Amino acid sequence: MRKAGYELSPGVIGRQLAKMARADKGTTIADGTLREYYSTENPLLWVDLKGVEGRADTLVSWLRRLSEAGLREDYFGISAIERDLKTVRNLDTIAEKLPLVMARLEYHLTKAYLRYTMGQQFGFCNPNELLNHFDVRDSDSVKVVYNRVFDIPIRHGGVSSTRTALRKVANDSVTEYLWEVQPRNTLYTQFENAYAKTDDAAKRKRLLVNMERCRWRLRSYPQDQKKYVIVNIPSFQLRAVCPDSTLEMRIGCGTNKTKTPLLTSHISRMDINPQWVMPESIVEKDVLRHIGDSGWFARHRYFVMDRRSGKRIEGHRATWTMLHDKRYAVVQEGGKGNSLGRIIFRFANDFAVFLHDTSTPAFFVRDNRSVSHGCVRVQKPYKLALFLLGKKAAEHADDLLYNMTGDSIEDKTRYIGSLKVEPQVPIYITYYTVYPSVDGTLQYLPDIYGYDKCIYQHLAGTCLKPL
Repeated sequence: MRKAGYELSPGVIGRQLAKMARADKGTTIADGTLREYYSTENPLLWVDLKGVEGRADTLVSWLRRLSEAGLREDYFGISAIERDLKTVRNLDTIAEKLPLVMARLEYHLTKAYLRYTMGQQFGFCNPNELLNHFDVRDSDSVKVVYNRVFDIPIRHGGVSSTRTALRKVANDSVTEYLWEVQPRNTLYTQFENAYAKTDDAAKRKRLLVNMERCRWRLRSYPQDQKKYVIVNIPSFQLRAVCPDSTLEMRIGCGTNKTKTPLLTSHISRMDINPQWVMPESIVEKDVLRHIGDSGWFARHRYFVMDRRSGKRIEGHRATWTMLHDKRYAVVQEGGKGNSLGRIIFRFANDFAVFLHDTSTPAFFVRDNRSVSHGCVRVQKPYKLALFLLGKKAAEHADDLLYNMTGDSIEDKTRYIGSLKVEPQVPIYITYYTVYPSVDGTLQYLPDIYGYDKCIYQHLAGTCLKPL
């Protein structure tokens, strides 16, 4: 080992690592931590004066499985790593000095490790950045304003996460950590298995995008809840799940222009025969042209309300100026014929969207049910109400049905205005274009909002291998 070119010098290795760090142009947080680590004299993680640590083989064995997840091997530098490993292990005759090979191996192992662990743990794209800069609301020569469509709380991989990953190597905990960073979403394994079994390029592309969705590290998962409601937009379906039963129904969701946002929350109450406070966009589009038409306002049971005092103003007395003033709102009476139907299920969110009944249920027979201004219309509101009430369902079932079906409430003793959902039930509004039916069969669904295309284009430019 004293032979020129084979003698290992910590100084030479350190200087070569610093040189590689200065030349690295990677843009991810993982790449930034990598450059920071090797720009100063930090301990080597994978190699030492005796050769290469066994944990490098553990990492390589995981990296060799990347093709199963449709990831590009060159994004992680696997070929270069395996070539240099072979050189070091066999002490092959080489044109360059061994310390330079060792430095390159050290650097590439760390880069692949950080990119892999951060990607598998948090995703290879940031949905907050990507999807919330996708749906254009308005634009001019100066700026573009986007609609916020993604509001699911997720954990992001920051510098602290990459430093944690480095400590795992130093503490010889690579094996445990590689298991730990795998996606927690239970759909991931289903999608990965389906990807391995199909040669259909269109299905593979759809699976790759949905596998990425499974990598996003959520703050809350349906699988961790005893009882929950999940709405999947592309399948136009709601599924209410508890330990002893599952309730399914069709839904209607927002149109492409008024997309239903993706979010998580908790259903806290239900209001029966609610009034509908009309959004300003609908007032502008559908109401202003009927100013002064008392018959039109009466047929639709609309009136104008002063938001400050709650004072009611008959709709035909509304003026153009009044309906452009935020102090006033156009309201539809609750009851039969109301656009919200006979019941609405409320949960906290920043978009004023909810689950609710509908006065026009005929659309439920259609395949494409993008029909709303953002809210989710449910096919079986009464059954959903009983599901949410749980143990209290029997107590309220008859009176609830009476309030939801009668033309008017004759028996005031049976009147129900609102019911609390206790405990509150988690709700997930999601977007999977590959989604299992109740029996577990994967369904391939239309990308109705175009999110798949957006995500795939981003990933194809970084980490996905060509199909």
